[in-house]
Parts: sequence; structure tokens; C-alpha cells
Amino acid sequence: MRKIYPAFIIFLILVSVYFFFNIYSPGSPAKIDFSKVNLTAKPASEFVYKENLELKLNGEQITARDVDKQYERIPPESRGNVTKDQVLEAIVDQKLLLQEADKNKIAATDEEVNKYLGQVRTSSGLDENALNKEISKSGYTIDEYKNNIKEMLTESKLLNQELDLKNAQASEADVNNFIQKNKDEFQDVFSEGNNTDIESLVKNRVKQKLTREKQQALVKNYIESLRQKANIKGGGV
Repeated sequence: MRKIYPAFIIFLILVSVYFFFNIYSPGSPAKIDFSKVNLTAKPASEFVYKENLELKLNGEQITARDVDKQYERIPPESRGNVTKDQVLEAIVDQKLLLQEADKNKIAATDEEVNKYLGQVRTSSGLDENALNKEISKSGYTIDEYKNNIKEMLTESKLLNQELDLKNAQASEADVNNFIQKNKDEFQDVFSEGNNTDIESLVKNRVKQKLTREKQQALVKNYIESLRQKANIKGGGV
């Protein structure tokens, strides 16, 4: 049975540089699949965890206990890949997004939360009682789990409104330029007489990759702009 890990919220394109996309878990409002995290050669966190941490983010407090609580919810087999500094940074970025959403009066509705929860049940193959048990095993109450979903969907709404991510797509020219620059890797696919269906599939995957990178860059810059405007005290910044 697939485990559900409703860990701390970041969002689809989320939030710290080293957490974007590739470790997003679309089947769960956890969003982050820490088993896929690989921090090799990734930049260090700007934030420093301390046992007496008391960081204030636009007046909202983040304590060491907040970080510890989220870190403890990471699957044990994945904790070696994530530092508490990085957990702290992810929490900061999440809160910045939620604060900005609140400022813009953006929030997910209960209807949207319930619809998403239904999708989680469908994708996991669990009925309501079985899913509730899995959520409890992860150390969450049902209300906490629903709140996580609501925060995630709120962040998604904010980013789509502010950045128009749905229309941030790679163009056909982008795809062709990428293939041309990496033609040695694609020579078997685009050789004369090859299957056009395979060529179309490869081009579609390249487009998805380039679109994801374009969206990553937009979100990274947006979050950096929120950090620059934020009043942050403590946390080693």
C-alpha cells in the first residue's frame, strides 16, 4: 500500500531552489517526496537552524519547535538527505507565499479542498477510512491534513494569478533549439525514416522539461522578490 506523507507545504513549483518540481509528489498534498531529494552540489540554505531559534517573518514567529515538528514528519529513510536549515528555509518561503495570498485576498475554498481530497483517495486507491488511518500514522489529524491541502491550493492560486504559470509554456522554437544544441543525444530519434510518433513523443517531453524550467525560474524570482521585501529578523539571514 502506498504511504501518504502529508508533510509541510511548499507548492507545485515549490519553494526553495533545491526543492523545485523534481521532488514534488503530485499524489499527495505533502507535495514533497523526500525519497527523491538529492542535495548534492545544491546551494546551502540562507537560513540557520538553532535550538533557540526565534525567527520573525513580517511579525509572524517561527521557532525551533516548528522546524523540529516538520523535520520529524519526514520519512525516517529520507531525513539524511535534508537538513533542518533547509526545512527552515522551506517554511519561510511557504509562509511568505501564504502571507502574500492573504494580502491579495486569495484563498482556496472548502469545495476545492474536498475535491482535491477526493482526488487523493482516488489516486491512492484508499477509501475514506483507510486514508484517514494513513493520515493518522503520519502524525496528522484530519483537520491538519485538510489545512495542508488548503494552504497548498492557496499557494497555487497565488502563483498562477501573479505569474500566469499556465501560459508560461516553451515554444516550438525553444524545443527545436534545444534539440539542435543537443543533437548528438537525439540523433537516433530524429534519423531519417524513424517513427514520427516517437519523434512527437520526444518533442513533447522536451517541451515539458523546458516549460518546467521556465516556470521554475518565474517562481524562484518571485519568491526572491518576496524575501527582499520581507522584514526578517533572526534565522541567520
